[in-house]
Amino acid sequence: MAQANQQLEKPDEAQKNITESLKYLQDKGNNITSEQELQIKVLAKKTEGNLLDEKDKTKAIEAYQEAYKILKNHPFEINPFKKDQIITAQDIESVHRRLLELLTNKNQENFRQEVWESLKQHFFAELESFLIGEQWEQADETTWRMVLFIANGRFYLDYPQIENFSCPVLKQIDDYWVQNSKGNFGFSVQTKIWVDTGNRLGIKVEDWNDNDIKNYLHFASAVGWYNERQKESEPNRRGYVQYEELIKRIKDNPYSPKFRGGLPSDVRGGINSYGGRWGIPLPIFFSRTATCKL
Repeated sequence: MAQANQQLEKPDEAQKNITESLKYLQDKGNNITSEQELQIKVLAKKTEGNLLDEKDKTKAIEAYQEAYKILKNHPFEINPFKKDQIITAQDIESVHRRLLELLTNKNQENFRQEVWESLKQHFFAELESFLIGEQWEQADETTWRMVLFIANGRFYLDYPQIENFSCPVLKQIDDYWVQNSKGNFGFSVQTKIWVDTGNRLGIKVEDWNDNDIKNYLHFASAVGWYNERQKESEPNRRGYVQYEELIKRIKDNPYSPKFRGGLPSDVRGGINSYGGRWGIPLPIFFSRTATCKL
């Protein structure tokens, strides 16, 4: 109810709901043991932090810290990847992100680093869960959100962020994809196809020549992102595959050689100054994967 009232921009009503919920939980004292109660308390403290965000930063941090403490102390009970859970992975991510944004004092740096590491591990757990369940679209989304988070990028990655990206993290992401796709998906798979289709590593997109563009389209076609050949029966089929169509094709036959290297995807956007959907300059990115020896 508090979350609903907050969305409806009724902060007083939301605060009343939170106060009632927290009083109920406080009255129970040490009897808060069930998974549902612990999850509800995390959500209550998260919502309280949201409500206090603009009014009192110190109290907002305290609310998020309490939510974070429960998450850390009860990882089994508050596992969003189990069936029929109240809390979601997005709720847990939100608690971490708000703490990272609010912890700005130098004397809070150690705790901030702890929260940062905790969110990284949460991303990996989320990615693994989606891949095991063959939820390819969600795994793809999580991968790029994690890449942007690790590199401290907001909407895209610049060249220095890619060139300094953590090799252990990149390798772990790739291992998850390769191991859970029968070797069909992953950055290492894509890098090999990139080189095999005549593309150069390390060249900036703005320095491409006509041959680079042609080879890029060969690569995009090889991984299923681009329809390179135009059939007489399908005159409008040549060009970039829509993301939704790519995901549908992969869901229908995820281990088909036609889509080998198709995920993680960069299908939206085609060729532009940043390379595609997530703003990843692919020649530089694959150069990094080669340097990291994926």
